[in-house]
Amino acid sequence: MKRLQYASLMLLAGLVACKDKKSDPNVLFILTDQWRSSAFGFAGDPNVQTPRLDKFASEAVRFNNAVSVCPVCTPFRGSLLTGRYPTSTGMFLNDAYLPEEELCLAEIFKANGYQTGYIGKWHLDGHGRLDFTPPERRQGFDYWKALECSHDYNHMPYYEDNDPEVKYWKDYSPFAVCEDAKQYLSTHAHDDSPMFLFVSIAAPHFPLYSAPEEFKSYYPIDAIQLNPNIPDTLQNKTKKDLQGYYAHCSAVDQAIGNLLDKVKNLGLWNKTVIFFTADHGDMMGAHGVNPKQKQVAWREAAGVPLLIRYPSGHKFKKQVYDMAVTTPDLSATLIDLCGIKRPESFEGVSFAQNIMKGRDDLDKGALYMSVAPFAAVRKEFKKEYRAIKTAEYTYVKSLDGPWLLYDDGKDPYQQNNLVSDPANKDLLNRMDTKLADELNRIHDDFKSAAAYNLEWGYTVESSGEIPYKAHNQEVQTPERKWHPLFNHDLSNVMDEEGVWHYEDQVLTASKDACIFTTEEYENFELDLEFKNEEGTNSGVIVYCTDRKNWIPNSVEIQISDDYYFKEEGWAPNWFCGGIFGHLPPTETLVKHPGEWNHMNILCEGRNIVVKLNGKVSADMDMAKWTSGSTNPDGTEIPSWLPTPFAELPTKGYIGFQGMHGKANIYFRNIRIAPL
Repeated sequence: MKRLQYASLMLLAGLVACKDKKSDPNVLFILTDQWRSSAFGFAGDPNVQTPRLDKFASEAVRFNNAVSVCPVCTPFRGSLLTGRYPTSTGMFLNDAYLPEEELCLAEIFKANGYQTGYIGKWHLDGHGRLDFTPPERRQGFDYWKALECSHDYNHMPYYEDNDPEVKYWKDYSPFAVCEDAKQYLSTHAHDDSPMFLFVSIAAPHFPLYSAPEEFKSYYPIDAIQLNPNIPDTLQNKTKKDLQGYYAHCSAVDQAIGNLLDKVKNLGLWNKTVIFFTADHGDMMGAHGVNPKQKQVAWREAAGVPLLIRYPSGHKFKKQVYDMAVTTPDLSATLIDLCGIKRPESFEGVSFAQNIMKGRDDLDKGALYMSVAPFAAVRKEFKKEYRAIKTAEYTYVKSLDGPWLLYDDGKDPYQQNNLVSDPANKDLLNRMDTKLADELNRIHDDFKSAAAYNLEWGYTVESSGEIPYKAHNQEVQTPERKWHPLFNHDLSNVMDEEGVWHYEDQVLTASKDACIFTTEEYENFELDLEFKNEEGTNSGVIVYCTDRKNWIPNSVEIQISDDYYFKEEGWAPNWFCGGIFGHLPPTETLVKHPGEWNHMNILCEGRNIVVKLNGKVSADMDMAKWTSGSTNPDGTEIPSWLPTPFAELPTKGYIGFQGMHGKANIYFRNIRIAPL
């Protein structure tokens, strides 16, 4: 639907039909796999030989602080093609299938008259790593020589266009992929329509032993210099792995250099926007994290190279930028550099004007994250995080609170964590605010991995991974089951102004007043957490038909501090987890004040099932409540609840009761799933 709407808009505006397409720049996007930002001659690595990309860096603009939005293969690729964050698309796990309804770069370029082609590693299909990807699952790319995922560089399989018969590249795959790209450019160099060619090279991702021997000889193990943040216990292993890693880098450098030479020889150099980057880096032993690992927050994994050349017609006003940029920013910038209308779905911040005008932005924050980690790293590193990178600093927050804070200018190897240093309290607060602002902008509440997997409908192994296979994999595509009931800015609520507010993702009220949805709901599942104070008396309101006079016109699921009110002589059907005034809870399930409780409410027509802390606390068939004064068990219904539930509509607003008496109530992770 999104892609049809976008194409229709372009056609209605006359942008496709009337524009002279010969004047539009071609696009060559070169993506490598697991190539960290420091592993280049132009970046100062004392070991690696990358003469061709060093030369390209001198002919392009370079970004020293580019980060991968989620440092692992599929999440980066999904974010790049959609221009959106992994928490917005649900593409935060490897081997997920990118939904067809997502509007992607190739579809945007096609709608604007471009020819599209994809060569190399895909890793967005989720049907099996060695399976054929049919045209309808290629997100707008027409020319196709690609495979879902393989790193068998010397016997790399691929599929060509619509032929489901597997083929194999005849050479070390980075060379073969770039040779095919050269042929594509030659074939279409003089076409009336511009090209959008995406070249996806699977190296220098492990296995490292399979790098060409010629390039391994460049790197005697004993001559490799290590960074100071690699512990002694990993130094021998890291040197051996770096030999293969650097060999892949040098081989890929040569392949890309040959491809760039072809762009020049065809007369396309000043007619083509060229991007070069990687999906993530490699820790290579830094901070005690084994080589081959990514996902973690340190710059070795999160930092990626970024070189951009665009048809400037003149000398670049500035060539080296320290501003921080993240993956969705690349998508927005690419679209802008090509003069294409950017879709509203894009969430990145374009920096096209920065490079056109030579204007750095040292205060800009770049958001990156680990939503549901599955890396084989030590437990203390395998945690959910949100991070913000600026030109000077890196700040990382886990679910436990502030985790890492580095002054990257003074501490380039991130060895001095400032997060607990009182002298840096102001800096910590500034970075925390910057991170919170970015999370609010993209509506990310920063929850646990389990919460996101539940929200998007994933089934994962104990390692946290989607179970993947070579063929006929069980497809898992993100389909958002759960949605936040309330926007974080409370823009979709009806309440008394200034009473309800969020603080650190927790919703609370300053007095006894209710908050309601602006939308009516029927047949839904509501999931939330709450925390009582001593003497809390609150509730969740469903099926409300009159928000100003809600008490007799709704069903209230009781929330209360039972340990306090047991001493007050309350009726059994007034306690936590029951249906207030109508049905008592099955047992005392609420936790003591100060502890978080989990409540789930399932409303299907007149059937309401309440679970409190994992157990059913109430199961009601409203049709049995035909009286407004007496419950089916013979107990009295409070006089202020005269409406028989059998007569109450089963569609209405949802609400929460605020501070009642002197005790407050706290809510978090409030989500709803329509049935």
